[in-house]
Amino acid sequence: MIYIKKGPPHRDVALKVAEIKRDPKWKAIPLTRPTDPQEQRGYGSTLRTNYFDQLPKKEIRATLLREQHYLCAYCMRKLPNEDSVIIEHWFPLSEARDTAIDPQNFLGSCDGVYSEGQERRSCCDDNKRGSCITIDPRKEWMMDCVQYEHDGTIYFDAPVGLSEQQKLDIDNDINKVLCLNGKESELTIGRERVYRSAKNMLEKLRIKNRCSVSAVQKLIQNIEAQEQYPEYAGVMLFYYKRWLKNH
Repeated sequence: MIYIKKGPPHRDVALKVAEIKRDPKWKAIPLTRPTDPQEQRGYGSTLRTNYFDQLPKKEIRATLLREQHYLCAYCMRKLPNEDSVIIEHWFPLSEARDTAIDPQNFLGSCDGVYSEGQERRSCCDDNKRGSCITIDPRKEWMMDCVQYEHDGTIYFDAPVGLSEQQKLDIDNDINKVLCLNGKESELTIGRERVYRSAKNMLEKLRIKNRCSVSAVQKLIQNIEAQEQYPEYAGVMLFYYKRWLKNH
């Protein structure tokens, strides 16, 4: 996963959101999902059909591609174009009124289908659906705690101060909700390949006696300067930044 710095929405999106918020019917919708089962009926579908679906989706997708450097917010697979972007609500659409149309709550996800051995499985937004998660790509400190093993396994190296429940929740997010790990997973295998590539790059520099702090910083800068990141770029950035911390 990579840190996603959210910026201002496209002008057309901002104007439509402002228009919706002036609607008396919008203001009459409860701020959060009602607890009473009878009152819950139609809450999420109303927010989606009558409001979220009225937003300019093309402009939203284009913005998400730029913010995420053409990578899925969760698995870091390539999002080649606007048509490949699923608009994902980090905080579930059906749980609250204002975040349902808040561009700051939108992330771009892949189609959520990946291979694990001979099986096709669900991941990212497709598996997350309406679940609330703790791990958040919009928080830089949290993304700094995302780590990778040499075999491509992704895990969260929790900082001091995080509660045990938060640690368990994030571990569950990664492995069960977003389904980012797995022994024969296409995702894990892809990250392992990139991990090995980053390791080989530094080894080549070492052999040439050019593996310096400035050289590794340059590698990081070259990635971060790209409009479109390489697939699984977070693994490369992690490997190079870890090397810098140790040197």
